[in-house]
Amino acid sequence: MDLLDIVLEKNYFRFQNQFYFQTFGVAMGSPLAPSIANLFMAHLENTILLNPSLNMYYSNIIYYGRFIDDIFIVFKTTEAAVGFSNWINTIHTSIKFTSHLNLSHINFLDVTVYKHHNKLLVKNFRKPSDKNSFLHYNSFHHFGLKTNLPFSQLLRLKRNSSSNEHFIHESLTLSQEFRSRGYPKHVIKKALIKAEKTDRTTLLKESAKPTKNQIIWTQELSHYSKHIIQIIKKHWHLLQDISGCDKLPIFGNRRTKNISRQPYHSNLSELERTTLVKLSNLKEVVWKPADKGGAIVLLNKRDYIKEVNLQLSNSKFYQPIATDPTKHIQSLIRVVCQEGLSMGFISSSTFKYLQNDFPRIPIFYILPKIHKGIIPLPGRPIISGSSSVLEPVAKYLDSFCQPFVSLCDSYIKDTKHFINIVENLKIEE
Repeated sequence: MDLLDIVLEKNYFRFQNQFYFQTFGVAMGSPLAPSIANLFMAHLENTILLNPSLNMYYSNIIYYGRFIDDIFIVFKTTEAAVGFSNWINTIHTSIKFTSHLNLSHINFLDVTVYKHHNKLLVKNFRKPSDKNSFLHYNSFHHFGLKTNLPFSQLLRLKRNSSSNEHFIHESLTLSQEFRSRGYPKHVIKKALIKAEKTDRTTLLKESAKPTKNQIIWTQELSHYSKHIIQIIKKHWHLLQDISGCDKLPIFGNRRTKNISRQPYHSNLSELERTTLVKLSNLKEVVWKPADKGGAIVLLNKRDYIKEVNLQLSNSKFYQPIATDPTKHIQSLIRVVCQEGLSMGFISSSTFKYLQNDFPRIPIFYILPKIHKGIIPLPGRPIISGSSSVLEPVAKYLDSFCQPFVSLCDSYIKDTKHFINIVENLKIEE
């Protein structure tokens, strides 16, 4: 048994007082999950989906791209698109695809791709479940973070808009959202002017991040942080003759150890605070973030547990176990790592990293899918394995998988990469 076998076959968790093994698939929440999903889909593409001898619709594909398990395809004909969407659900027993076909536009990632003559262009896409969850301007965060947030979001809109008209329309909506979160008009206006002057082509370029050999100065965020930085800048010239101190340090802030002892601004009214405290104390409800959109969902605890138990009762995916398997899995990892160390496959520092002597037990929960609009709400299963016995092993294995993911022909890195591809496609009018 090797480390990958352990991560895939010994993935365990607890819900309430019951332990389970996940017996099928990769756990959502594992650091290894995105890479495994990518590589599995790449294998499916190489063997079937993009195999001309097996896919009769292959010659009708203008472009095929994939972001993890979301696929974007441009076909030459409607008939080929319909035929492919029917055929694709016959190629694998456990993988099912949902198709969305449209002659004029389609949503993918956070953009809407639309046809304009013989080109494909993009505009910003907002999911119906998206909520205005921007950081409130009254929050106790660094001033620079709050003033830069509108600008960074406006740059994202500009990148996502082939047409300046679409950018202007979306920027008005975004400005209203920031106003509702307490941002002053002058902050938003300054960000908008700066964004309008930014050349969109620069936002679509892949820029290599330069390696900075600078001292990093971190401090606890407080009302005095700004003054401390000003003093350091004023007198830094006294240190510039020291090796490594020729440049000003990079300044950063960290949270205070106990925020409750620090003065802070509340974003809530007295009525809102009182209501929130009362709701938080209710034992009959559960608070969970929505699967998509940034909303917080208040659920009846009985309904939540019912949905979880419904999912965990599926014997294809989950197997109840009588005892906590943590110590057994720890010993399996140690045996494999000791063998790897003795054979020179891993270093002593890697061996130490892979051993978690004080692990936390992974916890199972679900994220309500409010965007489905179905009652009762279905949930996306998540296994929170932070600080678990399997987490360092999964991260270590993922470092080897990541380079192969980007080598896939269908690989889409992010929205910027996707826009660069589709805006350069030529199609028939």
